[in-house]
Amino acid sequence: MNPTRPSIFKSFTPARRFGIRLMSGLALSLCASAMIARAATLEPSEPEFQIGETITLHFSGGPGNATDWIGLYPTGITPSGNPPSLIWKYTSDSQNAGGSLTSGSVHFTEPGLAAGTYQAWFLANDGYSALAGPVPVVVAADVNFIPVWQVEKIELLHAVGGSPYTGKISAYATTGGLRKFSKTAGPDWLAVAENGELSGTPGEADHGLQTFTFQVAGAQPDAVAEISATIQIDHPGEQLVPRFKVMSFNNWYQWTRMDDGFNKAIRGIVKSGADIIGLQESTNAVAQQAADELGWHRASSGSGSAQIISRYPIVETYTAGMAVGARIRLATDPVRDVILFNCHLDSSHYGPYAAEIDGATVSSVLAEENKSQRATQIAAILQAMTAKLSAADEIPVFLTGDFNAPSHLDWTAENAAAHDHVGAIPWPVSSQIAAAGMIDSFRLKHADPVSEPGTTWSTLQKGEEPQDRIDFVYHKGAGLKLIDSQVFHTEVEVTIGRYGSDISPIRGNSWPSDHAAVLSTYALGAADADSNGMADGWEKRWFAQLGNSPEADANHDGISNRDSMLLGISPTGEPQPAIEPPASPGATFNFSISDFALGYGLMIEHSADMRQWLPFWAFDEDPSFTDSKIDSATPQGFGDWKIAIRDPLPAAAARFYRVTIPQ
Repeated sequence: MNPTRPSIFKSFTPARRFGIRLMSGLALSLCASAMIARAATLEPSEPEFQIGETITLHFSGGPGNATDWIGLYPTGITPSGNPPSLIWKYTSDSQNAGGSLTSGSVHFTEPGLAAGTYQAWFLANDGYSALAGPVPVVVAADVNFIPVWQVEKIELLHAVGGSPYTGKISAYATTGGLRKFSKTAGPDWLAVAENGELSGTPGEADHGLQTFTFQVAGAQPDAVAEISATIQIDHPGEQLVPRFKVMSFNNWYQWTRMDDGFNKAIRGIVKSGADIIGLQESTNAVAQQAADELGWHRASSGSGSAQIISRYPIVETYTAGMAVGARIRLATDPVRDVILFNCHLDSSHYGPYAAEIDGATVSSVLAEENKSQRATQIAAILQAMTAKLSAADEIPVFLTGDFNAPSHLDWTAENAAAHDHVGAIPWPVSSQIAAAGMIDSFRLKHADPVSEPGTTWSTLQKGEEPQDRIDFVYHKGAGLKLIDSQVFHTEVEVTIGRYGSDISPIRGNSWPSDHAAVLSTYALGAADADSNGMADGWEKRWFAQLGNSPEADANHDGISNRDSMLLGISPTGEPQPAIEPPASPGATFNFSISDFALGYGLMIEHSADMRQWLPFWAFDEDPSFTDSKIDSATPQGFGDWKIAIRDPLPAAAARFYRVTIPQ
């Protein structure tokens, strides 16, 4: 359990607890006997449970408070609220207080626990005073389980030379039985524990993009799988922020509505490649459990439904109205931070339902919408964010959430047919956010709501249920460059009808939510303390100091220092071509590029005669490298890429190619 607010356990005298007035030594003796007789007990129903099996715990001798509760913790953790319990229930066998039971049972269905030994505690009155425990609870490993990796390769958080490094890889492998992790290849500085935890300190010689091979093994000799992983090693002062992904993810009752929902959620997060996530319909305990499994961080300011977890360290936390906030450090030297706020707004008086009523008008829909608390809630959130939004050009700001309201950018006159023909509606929540200067990332990338609706509600409820986009990733900040934004979910095998339909048919689905997530990918402009148009980390890497001339050509290759940065090539080493010519007409050719070039208009042009040059590929138009001409895009570290591209013209056609960067 993790109470949403601190509770103080009130200790009562034996006389008050049992209603006995102490008149004599005999009465005191009788009271002591009563206390011994009523000592609380807690025990599991089975000596061990299988992974995914319901865990039942029997309790007795409790004081009968409506908020007495039972929680499971990792072995060795004494309940204190930090960390929160892995799973918990009140003695009422739910997360709703009541019943005032002194004995009974609690049942943890779909507990989402990996194989191992945990400790159960019987705790009093929404606090952490132990009535009984710790009691061991064993989740047994399936000896026939064969683990596999859930992705093709792993890109781990960057490291800094000379600084301790930690991480975890267990989330990248399937669960269901015994798993032992190890490293089979790669630099010696990194160690892998059997539980998948990573540790070590890269040395001065460790630099650049390093490759490792990890292994996961089951109980059987042939239950072994390997995977390749990379870690970018930066020297102090040379850190450059790679692309990062921000996700908004509604957890639908803490991922409990699907069988094995927690592990399905972790699988989805891993497959998405998300780095920073705003969770809704979560809890402190579930968010902490997810962060622990991923080897991530959780914002301690999270309260109730709204939570934040991050691959990157969280260095400060905030609240803004009902929203939770966190300052997240993407790089330490030079420092590069972003701020994320996350919220879950009121779900009552849902506006799209009002649009279904015969004769509905813009006014009638807004009248129903304004009966909810959403407009008031978002106004309070944005007011509390004012200072952060004002400074967003220095530290970019994100706002994620399940807003339970559509966007004015979707309900347009042109899109009226998709929304009961009511017409354009200035939805109050999205309108206020836009007025605060925040940008809807999905609609920025996908401007037409008719052809690309971006529906997030609902992945499950179909039929007559209105389909809308009510989950968002908003951003503000001059340093941000939006690479991509998409609606994300793993497979949804079964759908049902309108909201309120029986959900039992969908419990086996792979995606554990009734909302789709929103996943937006960004690049962040680099620190430039000397204002010379070149990234400080890049200058330190190649010149060991700041203050270099962007127009100079240090290695006399005809390419300026600034353009070398944009092309992802060395400004000081042996000259190298910007494009490696194809071996034959129509063959694949390679070129280098850096994320620093985003926004500079970098383009590949081609020509048949070197007189007339035509556009062939533009980085700003295809920052995700999805153009059909792109064969591959391989990261080289430091935000650099090696691109293999193919001209679709006939092989016999002579072609010339060049890179252009507007000055």
